[in-house]
Amino acid sequence: YLGGLKNWLSALRLKMNASKCCYTIFSGGGRGRLKMDLRLSGDLIPYNPNPLFLGVTFDEYICFNKQFQNLRLLAAKKNYPH
Repeated sequence: YLGGLKNWLSALRLKMNASKCCYTIFSGGGRGRLKMDLRLSGDLIPYNPNPLFLGVTFDEYICFNKQFQNLRLLAAKKNYPH
């Protein structure tokens, strides 16, 4: 799959940078002991349990707990009432 993606991007004269990418496994039961060895041009793509995408922080369970935690911290820094 990643090879096909790399070829498609190459045809569009674009490149993907493994150091700027990450992967997350979304699951109701969590990732458990599952570990994937995803590589892009030989570089390892790191695992991130809480990726940030368009300003939203996701978590493995898609329940947005980390997003709400971050919003509470931001509000506390700005002295907004809870």
